[in-house]
Amino acid sequence: MMSPNYSFTEPAYIQAGEEKPRGFNKLLAPWYRYTAPPAVSSGASFEQRELVRRGRLASTILLVLCFILIFLVGPIGFLGPNHQILFVALGILVLIVVCAPLNRKGYVNAVGLIISLSVNLGIFSSILRSPGGLAPDTIAIFDMLVFSEVFVVSLLPVNWVIPDALMNIIFSYVVLTYWPRTPLLAEAMKGGGYFIIVSRPIQIHLIVTVVLYLWVVSATRAIQRADRAEEIAKLQHDIAAQEHIIADEKRALDASIQEIMMVHSAASNGSLSARVSLQEGAPLWPVAVSLNNLLSRLQRLQHNEEELQKLAPRLRQATQIDHEYKHLQAAVMQLADAIHESNVGLKPVQVTNNGTAADAIVMELLGKYVLSLPPRLREPIVSTIQRERMQAPWE
Repeated sequence: MMSPNYSFTEPAYIQAGEEKPRGFNKLLAPWYRYTAPPAVSSGASFEQRELVRRGRLASTILLVLCFILIFLVGPIGFLGPNHQILFVALGILVLIVVCAPLNRKGYVNAVGLIISLSVNLGIFSSILRSPGGLAPDTIAIFDMLVFSEVFVVSLLPVNWVIPDALMNIIFSYVVLTYWPRTPLLAEAMKGGGYFIIVSRPIQIHLIVTVVLYLWVVSATRAIQRADRAEEIAKLQHDIAAQEHIIADEKRALDASIQEIMMVHSAASNGSLSARVSLQEGAPLWPVAVSLNNLLSRLQRLQHNEEELQKLAPRLRQATQIDHEYKHLQAAVMQLADAIHESNVGLKPVQVTNNGTAADAIVMELLGKYVLSLPPRLREPIVSTIQRERMQAPWE
């Protein structure tokens, strides 16, 4: 008897490693195959799954950046007065080509740092190299510095967004305060216009940084709680599956013990033909094999003993026949010697009765010898022979 095999399937909410891409992720699957870290197994740690998540996000950002640089920033730099933007876009595209294989190998932090720094440096270069100095339309480029903060908070540890935001705030203040300006911007920054123009990027960076920091911290905690809940659910599922397996093994073990006890009891009552019918792989199967071998040997010994008991009377009879044969052989040899001595010495045969069949031969010989004697000597001898014949054991 073998215990039944049960297969337990993990619930859908903990089969993250087997989930197939759907919707937008299905469209990006070919891109992820070459630019994102490979998926990890369902038993991976939270840090490993978080690294894969950030790697996929970095891969998506690289793709979006390519689209923006090619179809939006490129035409602006090519058709607008500031051609420096075009060179910045080309430089960032080259960095994207470098970052894609790094991201595939799992260097997500390095990719995030390269992307955020390249965006910052590109925007810094576009601002500082504006022809004729800072112009009113250049002020809008300061707002684009928040992109680096978005990339940092998405691809790097959340605390890294604080130094990035401080760097952007300091850069905006220093450049707006001390960098050369066009006459139109200088006129706009007179009086209260300076405070309004300088405080705008500072306010944007402060608000965006605080909101992003709080949002990412909250999202990370939620992901950790979900991950912990997922691990707990998986542990509960594994424990339940293990309990099922232990219960099945216990039932199979109890059944095996019961069958072995029944066979042992039958053998104790004399039924040596009883056998344990456990299949290979069942609990206590080695014990069952040993017991079956022992019973087979005992059964063979019992059969041999019965055969010996049947042969015992024949052996005793054969022993008796052999003893009688040897006794008769000795008597015949004695009679032969007596006849030989009688012939040589021309005297009567002198043989004593020894209780064997040879005594009949002795009587016959003596009878024939007596008939040749005179009557006076023959009568006593005949009477003696008759008495001995009447007492002979073979008659």
